[in-house]
Amino acid sequence: MENFQSARILVVDDDRSTLDFIVFHLENAGYQVFKADTGQQAMDIVGRERPEIILLDVYLPDEIGLELCSRIKSEPAFNDPSVIIMSAWAPRSEMAETLARGADDYIVKPIDPKELLPMIKARIKARQAQQELRQQGRSLHLILDSIQEMMLYMDKGYNILWANRAAQDNIGKDFAQISGRTCHEILRSADTPCQDCPVQDTFVSGRPSSGRVSFNDGRYWYNNGYPMQDSAGGHAGVVLMSLDITQQEKSRQKCEYMAMYDSLTGLGNRNLFMDRLEHVLSQARRYGNFVGMLYLDLDGFKEINDRLGHAAGDEVLVETARRIKSCLRESDIPARLGGDEFAVILPQMKSPREAEEVAGKILEKWSPQFDTSAGKAVNMNISAGLAAFPEHGDTLDRLVNTADKAMYQAKKTKGPSFVWAGEIQ
Repeated sequence: MENFQSARILVVDDDRSTLDFIVFHLENAGYQVFKADTGQQAMDIVGRERPEIILLDVYLPDEIGLELCSRIKSEPAFNDPSVIIMSAWAPRSEMAETLARGADDYIVKPIDPKELLPMIKARIKARQAQQELRQQGRSLHLILDSIQEMMLYMDKGYNILWANRAAQDNIGKDFAQISGRTCHEILRSADTPCQDCPVQDTFVSGRPSSGRVSFNDGRYWYNNGYPMQDSAGGHAGVVLMSLDITQQEKSRQKCEYMAMYDSLTGLGNRNLFMDRLEHVLSQARRYGNFVGMLYLDLDGFKEINDRLGHAAGDEVLVETARRIKSCLRESDIPARLGGDEFAVILPQMKSPREAEEVAGKILEKWSPQFDTSAGKAVNMNISAGLAAFPEHGDTLDRLVNTADKAMYQAKKTKGPSFVWAGEIQ
C-alpha cells in the first residue's frame, strides 16, 4: 500500500530552475523523487521505476506533455500513475482539455509549495482509496465465487453481464461463452423469456420473486430474483440467485411416492386412494355425476403365503394388479389397500351400470391359475363388491363400507363373482 513517505514522484520539466525547485521541496517533504527534462527520459524512468505520481510540464523539447500523458496512461504495465500537468497560466477551457486527455489534475506555474504539497498528499490519499476499493472488489469477487449459490446479473433485456464461478460450472460454460447472451438462451435454448420462471416477475414488476424451476434434463433449481437499481433509482436489471435442488427434489418426490404408492405393485396405496376418492366425490357433488367403486379381494390368499412363502404371494399380488389395470379405463384409479385387498375408483360415470361393465370385464378375463417362480402353479379366484355414489353411500366412509360388505357377500359364491351393494342379503 502506498504511503506518504514511500511514494515515488517523477518531475518532468525542461526548465532546470523549476525542476530543481520542485525536487527540493518534494525531497524535503520525504518523498523519493526522480527527474527528467525530456519525454524520452520520462518514459525510461516510468518504465524502470514505476512512479506513483508524475508532475509533467505541458511543453517539452521532444513531445507535448498531454501526448506523453496519454502514452503513459495507455500502458497497463505502468499501473496508471497519477499525472499532474504543470502549465503557465491558461484558460479554463485548456485545463478542461487537460483533464479530458487523461490527466488527474493540474497546477499553474510558478509552482507554490503551499499549493503543491497538499495536492500531492491529496493525490496519494486518492490513490490509497482507489487501491482499497480495488482490493475490496477482489475480495468481494472471491467471496461471490466461493458461495454455493449460482449468481447471474442481467440487464433489463435479459442479457447476462456477470456470472460467478458456481453459475459457470453449473451451466457448463465459462463467462466468455455466456457474456452478453440472454439467460433463457443459455439455460433453456429458448428464443423468448421463460414464462414458468418465477424470476420473470422480477423483470416485469421490479419486485423480488422466488420459486422452483424444472428443466427437461431432470434438473431442479430454486431461483430468487432481486431487482437492481441504477444511480437514479431506476430499474437497471436483475440479480438471479439459484441453488441446484435436484437431489433434494428427487428425495422429496421419492418420499411422496412412497407415502402414496404401493412399492410392490406400483398401484396407489390406501392414502392415495382415500385422497383421490374424496376429490372425485367432491367433483361429483358439484356436477351431479355418478361415481363407482370396486372393492376386490383374492380368495384364500393366506394359504399361498403359508404353503409357498411370501415371495410367491408377492408374485400373485403383482400379477393381480396387472390384470386389474389391463381391464380399466384411462380415467379409472386402481389401488392396493393392503394385503390382498384392491379397490378401483370409477369417476364421472353416466350410469351406475358402468361399474358393472368394468367388474364384468375383470371377471371375464380372470384366469384362476398363477405361475410362480417356486415352480408350482396356484389357483386363485377373486371377489368384488360394487357400490355407486350417491345410491349406495353419499359420503366416502359409507361408500367404502357398503362396497366392502358387498365384496364379502361375493366371497360366498364359488369362483370369480361380484355383488352390488344394493343386493346384500
